[in-house]
Amino acid sequence: MTDFMRRGFFSKITKRIRGEQSPCSGHFEILRPDGTVIPVNSEDQNCLFHAVAQATCKNPGDVGKEAQILREQVRNNLQQNLPKYVGALKLQKGYEETYNSPGRYYICGGDRKARRKAIDDFNAILVDMSKKGLSPEELRDIQERRLGLVGTHADVYKIRVETSNQRECGENRLAVEADHVPPKCVFQNALKTLQDPENVKLRENLKNKSPHLYALLDKNGDRGLCREVLKSHHEAGLTWRNRKESRIISEKLEEILISGDGEKLVKMSLLAANPVTSNSLREDAGILSLNISNMSRDATKRYHDVGDKLLVEGYYKKGVLNEEERHSIMDWLKGGNLYSKNTSEYKEMCRELRAQIQKHNNNSRK
Repeated sequence: MTDFMRRGFFSKITKRIRGEQSPCSGHFEILRPDGTVIPVNSEDQNCLFHAVAQATCKNPGDVGKEAQILREQVRNNLQQNLPKYVGALKLQKGYEETYNSPGRYYICGGDRKARRKAIDDFNAILVDMSKKGLSPEELRDIQERRLGLVGTHADVYKIRVETSNQRECGENRLAVEADHVPPKCVFQNALKTLQDPENVKLRENLKNKSPHLYALLDKNGDRGLCREVLKSHHEAGLTWRNRKESRIISEKLEEILISGDGEKLVKMSLLAANPVTSNSLREDAGILSLNISNMSRDATKRYHDVGDKLLVEGYYKKGVLNEEERHSIMDWLKGGNLYSKNTSEYKEMCRELRAQIQKHNNNSRK
């Protein structure tokens, strides 16, 4: 990049900071650790600076003033340190190519308070979990490894690391992983589908029907919630990696997400993530079931049930589910429907698996 080009680029950036130009017509919102969204009210081109000021300023009356100060600080810093920000050119170019995608400027990641809340929520539900039939070893594994704990991927991982550092277990007898529910690929592929110019109507329909669900879409697929599970249980789920059945179910979940049906998406995602129901669906669809783990069926179901409730609450807080849908799913879970073969969700997933597997087998014989 020549010096002329570099200065021209930063001249344009400086004008945008001043509010003379704007690359987009969107706005910013503040995402709190609990998943709630706070609107940012601003005028002219101050929205980014208002968002930062509003999120950090202790006195609400000073937000406008702080936004102006922040704008000037950024402008001066850019002007005085042009060579330092050459790399911003690539970032800006990438932004301008993709700024029509949902959730721009989304910063994902929890903090200590969010992690503490995730642990407290887990412990609160664990207290009410039935311990009947569980061996002392299984109960200890669930408690110590926090199996069923729910949060963002960053928070779940950090909690695991902190917990591992605090205890001296040392053994890898039961490896654990964060299972994305729904899986990352569902969010990623839905975004790709909706970015297709031919699917503008689908995109607008989703944005209008379920804006909070739409806001979870991004190229990394990491804005949804995760549940801490045994590695073997993760691998036994119907959405793990690139198996035939995994691709079929992930495509089904993507279809439901794009339709904007948050309740159905959560129910089917719980079915697909559960190793017990996943094997049941495999068997009914004519697919070989997988070995789950040495943990008993009861213990497996118990900690997944804990996570199910936390996932429903989590997606309710994110706005994906409304109050009625939240109660509907909780009643559905309480009635044992997750493990029933007679629900509409189970039957639909089973039909999809059978049909697609049969289609694949027929094509293979040709």
